[in-house]
Amino acid sequence: MALGAYHQLETRDADARYHAAVLQMQVGDFPAARALADTILKESPGHLFGYVVRGTAARFQNDVAAVARAQRDFLSHYGAEMGAKRVEYLEHQPVIEEFKHEAERPDSVNSKR
Repeated sequence: MALGAYHQLETRDADARYHAAVLQMQVGDFPAARALADTILKESPGHLFGYVVRGTAARFQNDVAAVARAQRDFLSHYGAEMGAKRVEYLEHQPVIEEFKHEAERPDSVNSKR
């Protein structure tokens, strides 16, 4: 039902796409979630939600290389993106900070590359 409502939205921003991607991952539709991440990044290059979705989907699928790429890309855009003070980052601060924390952990897949 929630995904049906998403498809009926007149406009879809990064926040709406992020929420739809989370729903897609919950039902195991990782290709759809990754497609939403790609759309987020196409419309807003560097947007942290794109990397969060990519990394989370990759983690669910045990794709270590894709997790590492998402973490690296996330960290390389983090400073500038947080400086942009996007409302959606404030609304999802725990998600953003948890992904950052995981990416920076010494034992993360990102640190092993």
